[in-house]
Amino acid sequence: MFKTRQPIVALAYAMLLAVLIAPAYHATPSEGWGNTDQSCPAPAVAKGGKCVLGRDVVLTDTLLLRSFTELDCPGHRLLPSAAGSGTTPATYVPSVPALAVAITGERGVVVRNCTIGADGARFDFGVLVINSKDAGESGHRIHNNEIHARDAAVSFLRVDDARVHDNVITWTNGLGIS
Repeated sequence: MFKTRQPIVALAYAMLLAVLIAPAYHATPSEGWGNTDQSCPAPAVAKGGKCVLGRDVVLTDTLLLRSFTELDCPGHRLLPSAAGSGTTPATYVPSVPALAVAITGERGVVVRNCTIGADGARFDFGVLVINSKDAGESGHRIHNNEIHARDAAVSFLRVDDARVHDNVITWTNGLGIS
């Protein structure tokens, strides 16, 4: 009855791969929210209650952000270790990793001032936000970023009260924001 389009199949594959199977960098704040036994992953450093990126980074795994983590990249780039290629089922090769940032925390995650992907070095999926119901004022914030993806720059699954604003978003094959 319905035809499945390649970007939708790729999105489902990336979500499964990124969230359930693939190893991930775990970014959690080390100061500012009272939980001082956690630290930001290298190369991000804890600074003023944020995980701050001090240089451009090539990811080999998805960056995983949990509740009350603020990732601030001050203009630095997150890039895939391998850009994807192809646009048909016969030619499609996913980027590595397929997903740049997975927000799995229930509330309070902020992604700001990041350049995720680049023209010619796009992730298949930029930011995936999942399972944040009734977050209210503590909803996730994605702002002041550039997100360059092949299939979907920002995707929400089972999310309330999130705000996406003041971003530059480009995509080549798919949905932009879903």
